Amino acid sequence: TISNIIVSNRTNVSANISFNTSKLSNSTVMYGLSQGTLTSSVSTSQLQMFHSYMLNSLLPGTTYFYQIKACNKFDYCSFSEVSNFNTMRNAPQFVTGLQLQVRNSDNAILMQWNAVADAQLYNIYFADSPTDFNFAQPSATVTETNYIDSSASSAEQRFYIVRAQNSEGTEEKII
Repeated sequence: TISNIIVSNRTNVSANISFNTSKLSNSTVMYGLSQGTLTSSVSTSQLQMFHSYMLNSLLPGTTYFYQIKACNKFDYCSFSEVSNFNTMRNAPQFVTGLQLQVRNSDNAILMQWNAVADAQLYNIYFADSPTDFNFAQPSATVTETNYIDSSASSAEQRFYIVRAQNSEGTEEKII
């Protein structure tokens, strides 16, 4: 019996499929782009009860179908149902055209930039020096291509980075 099937560590080009078998078994994961066409596979002839396979060289933002086959030492085989998972989409492109303007009435910073395809929102990071950015938590998040930093008046100097984020929560790639 095949149980505890888990798809984990999905990226834009890979995914891990792990599962258990009730008896020592060899196994094969067959996968493809449609339920009826599982033309790729990974397998092992080693008899084991915990199985884990990393599927690599997948296409970004794509639905993959898979089925697991497990055979015991007597060549009695069982099959899982056909299931599916999606790879992550590629990270959005870099934000370009960032422009800053000081609003004289209160020293707020008006920011605007070019829209990025596939961006659901923009994360804005502030720092008082170019080496003090904390990318664990954005200073602000917006859906528009502009932002007003009204806290800038208290800073002697301020540095900004704006990053696009897609609907899966992936920010642009950092090189």
